[in-house]
Amino acid sequence: ADEDAGIISRSHVKYTWEDRLGGQKDFEADRDLGNTTYYGQLVENRRLELSDRTEFAVGQDQAITIHLAGSRHLQDAWYGLTRYDAEEFTGYADLAYALPWIEEQTLTTGVSWRYTDMQADIDLGSNPLGKTYSGSHDFRENVPGVYAENKSNFFSDALTVITGLRADFRSDEGAILTPRVFARLSVDENTTLRASVGTAFRKARPFVEHPAALGSWRDIRVTDALRSERAVNYGLNLTHLYSAASISGTLSLDIYRTVFSRQVSAEYDDDPNVIVFRNLDGSSASDNVLVEATASIAPMEIRVAYTYTDLYEVTDGGNRRLPFVSPHRFLAVLHTASADDAWQATLSAEWQNTQLLPETGSYPEAYRLPEKSDAFTLVHIHLQRSWETFDLYVGMENLLDVRQDNPILNAARPFERYFEPGFSWGPVKGREAYAGLRARLNLF
Repeated sequence: ADEDAGIISRSHVKYTWEDRLGGQKDFEADRDLGNTTYYGQLVENRRLELSDRTEFAVGQDQAITIHLAGSRHLQDAWYGLTRYDAEEFTGYADLAYALPWIEEQTLTTGVSWRYTDMQADIDLGSNPLGKTYSGSHDFRENVPGVYAENKSNFFSDALTVITGLRADFRSDEGAILTPRVFARLSVDENTTLRASVGTAFRKARPFVEHPAALGSWRDIRVTDALRSERAVNYGLNLTHLYSAASISGTLSLDIYRTVFSRQVSAEYDDDPNVIVFRNLDGSSASDNVLVEATASIAPMEIRVAYTYTDLYEVTDGGNRRLPFVSPHRFLAVLHTASADDAWQATLSAEWQNTQLLPETGSYPEAYRLPEKSDAFTLVHIHLQRSWETFDLYVGMENLLDVRQDNPILNAARPFERYFEPGFSWGPVKGREAYAGLRARLNLF
């Protein structure tokens, strides 16, 4: 960065090497992948990400910003006999110009380009259950776009309004417009109100978004050409800062709603033998409320939060709630530290209410799920000792050793009908302890 010359640049490089292995106790990947001796899952991810953002000052309060990003992702995954082999390249470029055009008004305009090329192949191996979704499942998009955003300040910056409009040009659907409006009002020096409304658009990739389906005994069917997903988002936030005697903190309320006019759904209940990826008939919605309170009482900090979530499809017969969604959640966090922050301790607890489970009434009785899951509570503890150049920490997750009983249906016969590892709704690991060292290196 050369700030004297009006140039600021930030670059980012990230490489991820991840191997995940699971399965029966005697499973060995080198020996058992692709055969029916023992069941196992192996997921290997190799991902390289590069990005750069450079800003050039070109005049009084004016700037040109160039943002470039790209990635390459390799995934080789085995789910029993099923192999999913994929390679993905992504690229993104953005050129933006910002200028104040009248007092308290800043306009930002720009052009963008987004590119994705994914080649994915599914091999079902010996395929004893007669599944039908083997073959190539490629995805490619090349999307140029233009956008404009205007930021307005009123009443000595007490009110800020940002309006934006984006147009993406797709070869399959033409021009897609996505407007958005955001407003922030400082009610007083301690209270802020924020509101937003906007639209969203994306292409669904069901095998990427639902990898657990590849481990199921069921066949997978795509009913027709999957359409792009479109949604409208609404949000409202109220935050208040308070201070009384030796106590200070925040009180906040978030209310947000998303309505999908077009959505791709993974349907488990249409046919007990098939997972169906289909265009949703009608619409769906997600209603969310988050209430949070924090308090700082030296040397302690307390955070308490409640989240309500209602996720449903709108059908002719009424609203249909979706599975694996806990409508009520509570979170409590207690953090304390010494005066110099050398010693720190954090205790957290999270409670989740019951969840609806997929319909399994046509399964044999031994493999049927109840209508709802159990509620459960997770407790974690973390202790840390810090010095100038490094930290030592220890902790324990799931302190109460809470586990879901029998999280995998028909686990004893993983290559037969009714084997289902994707229906777990709670923790499958018990109590886990950890320890570590974190170093701070001043290399530049």
